[in-house]
Amino acid sequence: MGSVNEATVLTQLFSILDVSGYSAAPLTPDRLKKDRAAAEVSATAASALLRRFQLGLDVPSDELTAEGIDATLQALLKTLEQRWGSFVVSRAAPLASGEPSPFVLHSRWPPLADASSRYAHFGAESYRLACFMADRAPRWSHARQVLDLGCSSGGLGFFLAASMPGAHIQGLDPCTNALDMGRAAAEAQGLASRMEFLVGELLDPRGGKIPREPPDLVVFNPPMVMAEPGFNAPHRDGGRLGMELPLRFIDFAIRNLAPGGCLYCLATNPLVGGRGLFFDELKAMSVKITDQQLLDPVFNQSVARKRGHDAAGVERIELWALELKPRQ
Repeated sequence: MGSVNEATVLTQLFSILDVSGYSAAPLTPDRLKKDRAAAEVSATAASALLRRFQLGLDVPSDELTAEGIDATLQALLKTLEQRWGSFVVSRAAPLASGEPSPFVLHSRWPPLADASSRYAHFGAESYRLACFMADRAPRWSHARQVLDLGCSSGGLGFFLAASMPGAHIQGLDPCTNALDMGRAAAEAQGLASRMEFLVGELLDPRGGKIPREPPDLVVFNPPMVMAEPGFNAPHRDGGRLGMELPLRFIDFAIRNLAPGGCLYCLATNPLVGGRGLFFDELKAMSVKITDQQLLDPVFNQSVARKRGHDAAGVERIELWALELKPRQ
């Protein structure tokens, strides 16, 4: 088929999804399983667009054609999947303006074991962090330089780009596949001049510097799941107890913030003997919690148990959204 311009293809796709009123948000794995099963049982359980682009199901071509995705566009989308792997489409997050938020491309769940290093992650947790931020917009909407650590294909970045028209959003991630998806989606939606996707291994314990001026605002949804023996999932695994990488992300962010800047992030808090280990560690750092919200008191419970949850003495794991600032 020759060279395919990713942004041109995505512009066509996003236009069709816009006209259809497509508003799909990323789903948690358990919800995705239920919705996918329901759609497979009944062909009318969801539109062809939802079944294909939210649930990641194989949909007959004639059904997609009936909803605006003609044969030519279907072939172009298959070409993109050959480059990026199977992908789905979500909205970034609800905007205060009430306008639809930008589209985000991300990998179809679940990731294949041999392709996990290419996985572009945009999970329901990131969407919830964006909602947490939206409720506190006056505190950060003045920011002009934003850093999204571990940005993947840009879920949080697209939300912030739409929320702060004057800001420059810089995303940093080691996964080139996810960054390519983010760049193409940004260009397709007229955001390329304000969104920058850079390859970066930020977690050097000896330090490290960001490649632009210090940010006023740093955001991230870090890898924070207990690692599974024998399965490499860098987009997801946060160390032995799932909190080691979030703490290192926080340390990196706080050291690089501009004066007066703030940080919004997710983190997991494993409880051992009734004590929250994450918050114990956070107390020793040069950071103060200025706001927080418990999003889930039993985050990833069944998955964590399979990965040594009980053997590590962890009673349960909490998921928190945090607003942080450097301690003066």
